[in-house]
Amino acid sequence: MKYTIVILLLFIPFNIYIHGAARFDAWEEVSIEDDKIKNYALKGLEEYKKTITEPLEFRRLIDAQKKVAADVRYRINFLGRVKGCPLGGGCTRRFRVKVIENSNGDLLSMEIILKASS
Repeated sequence: MKYTIVILLLFIPFNIYIHGAARFDAWEEVSIEDDKIKNYALKGLEEYKKTITEPLEFRRLIDAQKKVAADVRYRINFLGRVKGCPLGGGCTRRFRVKVIENSNGDLLSMEIILKASS
């Protein structure tokens, strides 16, 4: 009986810690049909186009996640494609836009990352 109490006293704080940590760093899915998500993806692609010479066009959104704390953070994954490239030519690029906005919805920062190119 006394071992059961000791095991519970060790297990309960550990369990609370794990569940609290999982909720603290949780990203929730956001609809890719939201206009704000589409606008951020297009803005990110426009920023990326300024740094390269090849003409890119927006292809499609893959997914988006949102994390709310003191500010709101978005991770948006999407595909871009080189204009005029034949299908199957390996011209698709996968991007991620990381967006931070304040609680009023004002854009604070945006980072565009090239995740993969084929």
